[in-house]
Amino acid sequence: MGAPTLIDCDVAVVGSGAAGMAAAIVAASKGLRVILVEKAPLLGGTTALSGGGIWVPANSLMRAAGFDDSVDSAMAYLCAIIGPQCDRAAIANFLAHAPEAIDYLRDHSDLAFSTRTFSPDYYSEEPEATRSSRALDTVEYDGRLLGEDLALIRPPRPESLLFGGMAVSGADVAQLRNSFRSPTDFLLTAGKLLAYGVRRLRYGRDTRLVLGQAMIGRMLKSLRTLGVRIIVDAPAERLIEEAESIRGVEIRRGGKSVRIAATRGIVLAAGGFGHDRDMINTWIPSPEHHLAVGVPETTGDGIRLGLSVRGLLSRTDGRDSAYWSPVSRWTKADGSQRTFPHLVSDRAKPGVIAVDQQGNRFVDEATTYHDFVRAMHDPARQSVRNPCWLICDATALRAYGLGHARPWPFPKHRLLADGYLIRSRSIEALAMRLAIEPAALRTTVERYNADAARGVDREQGKGATVYDRSMGDPLRQPNPCLAPVSKPPFYAVQIFAGSLGTSRGLRTDAHARVIDRDGRPVAGLYAVGNDADAVFQGAYPGPGASLGPALTSSYLAACDLAGKCPGSKEV
Repeated sequence: MGAPTLIDCDVAVVGSGAAGMAAAIVAASKGLRVILVEKAPLLGGTTALSGGGIWVPANSLMRAAGFDDSVDSAMAYLCAIIGPQCDRAAIANFLAHAPEAIDYLRDHSDLAFSTRTFSPDYYSEEPEATRSSRALDTVEYDGRLLGEDLALIRPPRPESLLFGGMAVSGADVAQLRNSFRSPTDFLLTAGKLLAYGVRRLRYGRDTRLVLGQAMIGRMLKSLRTLGVRIIVDAPAERLIEEAESIRGVEIRRGGKSVRIAATRGIVLAAGGFGHDRDMINTWIPSPEHHLAVGVPETTGDGIRLGLSVRGLLSRTDGRDSAYWSPVSRWTKADGSQRTFPHLVSDRAKPGVIAVDQQGNRFVDEATTYHDFVRAMHDPARQSVRNPCWLICDATALRAYGLGHARPWPFPKHRLLADGYLIRSRSIEALAMRLAIEPAALRTTVERYNADAARGVDREQGKGATVYDRSMGDPLRQPNPCLAPVSKPPFYAVQIFAGSLGTSRGLRTDAHARVIDRDGRPVAGLYAVGNDADAVFQGAYPGPGASLGPALTSSYLAACDLAGKCPGSKEV
């Protein structure tokens, strides 16, 4: 066997999600020769499937829009929700550099962001929570500007598209739902449908990139402009160490070993361990039922590479190891499966409740997706409440949908035939199909309906917080999250404890350098995004709470690699 092919660069980045691309952009913009390698044949990682939002307190865009915020306020909020384990030094480092990172990326790449006029922090009743714009969105992007590179971006989830492929943002969905109640929204929706039809006929797909697709599209354009070399279908297999310093990475390409020599160092940004069975069995409660919705290539490669050269995991306790979400699974007639993360479209809406196998409600259905799954975790039994069910009536299904079952006028027959969507004419009949005691479910529904009629959920507090109400139906008053479950037929979808990504990773310092067992940096090795341990220690403070720290740590890593630390005149 011959010697491996050798490629030379200053910095090699492993992974092409937002974290990896951001590290490559910043390093290249500072004059370094960068190679980005991706295990999959497509770019974007789980970011390409995400909402593309980023949570960055006290950012310059919110100030420009007239919203007040401060580092001190954000620190108080984060320490309140994280609890005694809050690492104030790590939080302070994030808060100091996150706005700087966003400004740098905006000024040195094609990335563009917009503020939200109303976007409550997830723990909206905390004194230092904001209701405005700590969360930023990526501005939509014209994929035609990428040319042939558009085909390199991992496509969005099918369930996030309409009409066989139309990309939609949150604003688009709101307009569509209101299109038969508002002439303005009807005209806007009709115009977008017409524009989509033209794009589909001309290009064979929708070229309008929104949400995480827009973020990856803009970053890919920037990488090309900056001359970053991109290699796909190239899993990283081994780090190359010389004199206790990481100076390269060995990848597998076309069945052959390729050695990339990196004079400055390596950035691990491989997306965590969401689909690694061994790590899931170790760190995820009731792993046999766990459904991960991140890309399948996230199998802990970056974490293992770091551990192989003296790195260590930051947390060894039982705190949250993932960004949780309730997930349903549709098994089609041909045996293929599609998952659906229940984030914002259905749980919080009026006329939807969640029950366990005893027929009892166990959670405020409008709470965050992270806390919803925390409520599914049963500490008494050291397990997860499985199965659980989302239940609604005909009125709610028609208006809001339920998981893969979209609102009227979309058809439901395949979902019913495949057993994903379960329908019955009465609550008792539905309970029998779900193997729940009929009297128990009837009692639960009657109690909920009585509270819904009053507009106050005394049992679980659905609709009691600003965040809850922001997820409901604003046309439903006095409580946007409550309506009786009363009009037959009744529907149910089974949900499982799942995750959007993982949050347990390698210990890093303030520059994103991997720390060894002696507390010293591993020279030349950095970990960012979900390969590094989460700065929020398992908490989820607001929308974009994984991407905000990911972009920040990537910026810090690239600055350190370039020898131009944040705060210096060279940055």
